[in-house]
Amino acid sequence: MKLLVLVYLIAVVYSQSTVPGCCVPPQWEGLQGTIIGRVDGSGRQQVISENVETFYDQTNNRMALNVATDFTGKMQYLRIIQLYSKKIQYVIDLDTQTCKSNTLSGTFPPICLPKDAMPEGPYYFGIGDTKLESISFRFNVSGANVTVSALREGCIPILENIVTSGQGIAQMQTTGFVNLSPGISQPSMFDVPDICNQAKDLGLEASRIYQRKWFPFS
Repeated sequence: MKLLVLVYLIAVVYSQSTVPGCCVPPQWEGLQGTIIGRVDGSGRQQVISENVETFYDQTNNRMALNVATDFTGKMQYLRIIQLYSKKIQYVIDLDTQTCKSNTLSGTFPPICLPKDAMPEGPYYFGIGDTKLESISFRFNVSGANVTVSALREGCIPILENIVTSGQGIAQMQTTGFVNLSPGISQPSMFDVPDICNQAKDLGLEASRIYQRKWFPFS
């Protein structure tokens, strides 16, 4: 019930129909749970799971992420702070308490459905009074086949599935979005810690590694 209330609240605050070309609300926070399965040409398999606490602030051209990744039993904990107004990104390893930085290219990338996304029809989650009215779309991004489920109103993500293959590797990535709420309740998430005062600059190429590809709308 908590999830239903939160996602409906966002949809009411940012009233718009979920159609090709729509964009997520300008300020929100929430959790993403992702599982990635991949297999290479030799049949070797790998499963990666990731939980991400996201603070998305298009209004102030910034985003913060707390990322916990399980590489088949080996955990990694990162905080990523992207400040597009200053063209800089900080990547903080929460285990080693070290910080690296790199320049961000371009402007803040709003997250929007591609205008050529193909609707796959409306449906709903739940039962009776707890129904969650939804709609799915499919599209292609850089060779990846993407299917996205969102609230029928508000352009609010619910589920995302990405299938890719190439260079001898096939991969499927599934992400669920939960506990979303409008606004930014913790502005301190964008505060740069002191350990980043002399952060090592990784260069522009590194920014592509950490710029999030979830909900990969163009």
